[in-house]
Amino acid sequence: MDNKGKKWIFVDFDDTLCLHTSWRPITEDCLRDPREAAEILFCYSKLNIPVYQYLLKKQAEGNTVCLISQASNIMLEVKKCWLSKHCPDLQFARYISIARGENTKADIMRLFQKYYHLDKSDILLIDDKSAERWEAEGAGFKSANPQLIANKYYENGAK
Repeated sequence: MDNKGKKWIFVDFDDTLCLHTSWRPITEDCLRDPREAAEILFCYSKLNIPVYQYLLKKQAEGNTVCLISQASNIMLEVKKCWLSKHCPDLQFARYISIARGENTKADIMRLFQKYYHLDKSDILLIDDKSAERWEAEGAGFKSANPQLIANKYYENGAK
């Protein structure tokens, strides 16, 4: 795989790509079917259009987009269902689930960097949490605040 000049973009789900205005309680019933669970759990959530448009543009330029989320495997399946409905044109190369307290997003990006022989400057984390961005930057990766992506999107006249 030739990765020269191409970026690997790791994007968070909760409040980065999917904006939550309210949280619904997770019950056993809503985890039987991931599609149904996505409708129940994220019924008040909205797609972050500026981040979505940014990712589409970067993907069209040949860059790789991966979802990275601190979630159980079951919840990752629910998020994938929501994404398939709300981000139909975005193709994720990987859907990565991280268990709390085990690995960090920076740890996972480091594994990808080594496995694919990537330059650290070609790896970007988009996350609403400053602690995640700070850790990624401390490991030598780039990071972006989704709010700054939105600001630039709207400054350029998008509505």
